[in-house]
Amino acid sequence: MTDVAVLEPAHDEYGASSAKRWTSCLGSVRLCAKCPPSQDSEWGDEGRVAHDLAELCLREGIRDAAVVSAFKGMEIPAEMHRAVQMYLDHIYDLLDSNPGAVLRVENRVKVPSAVVPNKMGGTYDARVYLPATKTLHIVDYKHGAGIYVSEEDNLQMQVYAIASIFEMVDPVVNVVTTIVQPRSFMAMGAVRSAEYDVATLIAKHAWFEERAYLTLDPNAPLVPTDDNCRWCTAGGYGVCPVAEKTAIAMFDPNAKSMRDIVLPDAKTMSVETMSYLLVNEKLFTAILKNVRMTATGWVKQGNDFPHFKLALGNMEREWYGDKMKIAQTLMIMLNKTLDEVMPRQLITLTEAENQLVDMFRSGIVQRGDETKKAFVGRQNEASQLARETLAMHTLKSPKGGPRLVPLTDPRPALETSVPHLAGHVNLKGLTDG
Repeated sequence: MTDVAVLEPAHDEYGASSAKRWTSCLGSVRLCAKCPPSQDSEWGDEGRVAHDLAELCLREGIRDAAVVSAFKGMEIPAEMHRAVQMYLDHIYDLLDSNPGAVLRVENRVKVPSAVVPNKMGGTYDARVYLPATKTLHIVDYKHGAGIYVSEEDNLQMQVYAIASIFEMVDPVVNVVTTIVQPRSFMAMGAVRSAEYDVATLIAKHAWFEERAYLTLDPNAPLVPTDDNCRWCTAGGYGVCPVAEKTAIAMFDPNAKSMRDIVLPDAKTMSVETMSYLLVNEKLFTAILKNVRMTATGWVKQGNDFPHFKLALGNMEREWYGDKMKIAQTLMIMLNKTLDEVMPRQLITLTEAENQLVDMFRSGIVQRGDETKKAFVGRQNEASQLARETLAMHTLKSPKGGPRLVPLTDPRPALETSVPHLAGHVNLKGLTDG
C-alpha cells in the first residue's frame, strides 16, 4: 500500500534538516527568521532532481530507475540512475519481505511542541511501517557525495522519528532510521541504519523541547562552525554578526567591517596568524560557499546584486539522445566496432570498493545466539577483508609535493630538509630577510 502526499516546498523554523544547527547555534533561529529562504545551489538542484526521480518511481511502482530516461527537462545520467536505484532497492526489499507493509512517501510531519507550537518538523523521504513487528522504518536519501552523513545520533532522522510516532495511530515499538548515501564512497557502506526504542525517542523529544526553549532567549549564543554556517541563511545573507566577525578576524583583526579589510601578504604574516587562518579554513570556506549560494538565489529571484550578474555556464557540446542508438549510428557511419565508438573502461576504485564491501558484508548472516555487537563486528571484519582484497590490485601514490596538514593527520611528518623539498617548493622569500 502506498500513500503519497504531494506538498509544496516548505521549511519549518525548527526543521529536521537544520536540527544540528539550531540545537547547537541557538541564536541562529532568531537571525534566520529575518531572512528569506535560501536557494539551492547547482548541486542542490541536482539532488532535488534525484529526489524527485526517486519519489516518482515509488509513487508509480517503478522498480528500475533507468526506465525514466529523462525527467523535468533533463536527461538522467547513468550515475544518478545507479544512485537512486540503491535507494529504491532498499525500499522495495522492505516491502517485498514484509507482507502488509505500509509505505508513505514525501510526507510532512510535525513534532508536538509546547515551546514552539507547529514550528518543529520536516518532510521525510520515505516511511515504511511493518505491522507484524510494530517496527517503523524511516529512510532518507542523500545524493551528495562530498559530505558524509552519519546514521548515528542523527538529529534530522530523530525529528522525523519523533514526529511519526506521535502522528501514527498504529502502535510502534521500534524505529529504524536509515541513511542511503550512494555517492559517499565510505567503507561502512552506502546504506547505514540506526535503531531506537520508543522510550529513547520520547526522552529525546524532551531534549529537543529544551533546546527550542533556549533559542527563545534574545541573547541566545551564536556558535560559528563549518557545519553550522554551511547552510545557515543568516550567514548567507550576511546578518550574522559572529560569522562576520570571525571572517574579519581571520584577515584583519583591526577592521570594523568586511569593507575595511585589507588582505595581508602571507609573506608578512606571523606564523601564529598563518596557523590561525589554516585552522579556520573550513569555517571560512563554509561561510563563503553559503554566501555565494545565497547570492545566486537572490539574483535568480530577480534582485540586483552589486558587481555580479547571472550568466549561463560555459557552453559545452554533448551527445543528445540514447547513447547506444548514437553508437550504433556511428558504427555504420564510421565502419567501426562497438568497442571503437563506445570504449569500455573499468569502474572507478571507489565504485569497486563500495560494491565489494557490500558483497562481503551481505555474506555475513547473524547467528541465532549472536549479539548485535558481535554481528556488527563480523560485518566490519568482512568490510576490512574486502578492502584488503581490493588493495592487492591498487597502488597508492602521493599526488604533487608535500602538503601542510594538521598535527592530527595520521600521515607521518616529512623531514623538512632542503634536499628533501628541492623541486617542490620555492624557498626564495621564506628565507630572505
